[in-house]
Amino acid sequence: MLNCQASLVKNMANILLSNSYPLLGLDNTATQKEILKRSRDILKLLAIDEKQEYDLDIGIFNKQRTESRVKEAEQNLTVSKKRIIEYFFWFDIHDSTDEKAISLIKKLELSGARDIWKKVTETDNSNAIFYKKNLALLDLLILHEKR
Repeated sequence: MLNCQASLVKNMANILLSNSYPLLGLDNTATQKEILKRSRDILKLLAIDEKQEYDLDIGIFNKQRTESRVKEAEQNLTVSKKRIIEYFFWFDIHDSTDEKAISLIKKLELSGARDIWKKVTETDNSNAIFYKKNLALLDLLILHEKR
């Protein structure tokens, strides 16, 4: 049973870590136009060995930017069925609480971000379901980092 749980966590963490949104430095509300523009911009920069940092870059992900990964990310986000999985396994940013937590994640202060989302999941806020989702995704990242 424990081995099965560890395998499940590993698989889910891999889905999270290979997500197309952070690879392109975008949030999951990005439009098709924004996705295509960002992927083209990254490909142009990669062609001249330049790297760009974006507002939503989290250090874990921007190191994975290669031409093939960027093209795959673009495809994943332009095909509806694939985009649903990508959407589900990335943070929802709805308000200043989410922005504070994301800013801590960018600094790799994962426990601080966790504390923020944990505290607000216990409130009667209309965004509580999104906070819980974000907390679960962050817990996956933390579990992945600890292994």
